[in-house]
Amino acid sequence: MVCTFEIDCLDDSGHWAFETKGCPLRIFTPEYDINQLSLFHFQRRLSYSVAGVMPYKIISFQMAIVNNTVNPEFRMDIVVERMIGPHLVVFLVFIIVLIALNL
Repeated sequence: MVCTFEIDCLDDSGHWAFETKGCPLRIFTPEYDINQLSLFHFQRRLSYSVAGVMPYKIISFQMAIVNNTVNPEFRMDIVVERMIGPHLVVFLVFIIVLIALNL
């Protein structure tokens, strides 16, 4: 089974230096194959950097199958985050300033 889909991710920023998103995925079909919907496929897709933007990293991953005779459901909840580039630069400059002040 080939499965192509898009996930709407919700912003869940808890740290100033990271962009965090919660991505719930629901597939309603009796024909899914849990082996084809692996974490590896998501990690590989998220690892591409686009136009200088740092790639996302999966930090949490949960899967569940709800066996309902009327409407079988495959659930996958993924939390991804990536470091925000400008924040990283500010953080590194701050560390360099602190080191310079101690010398």
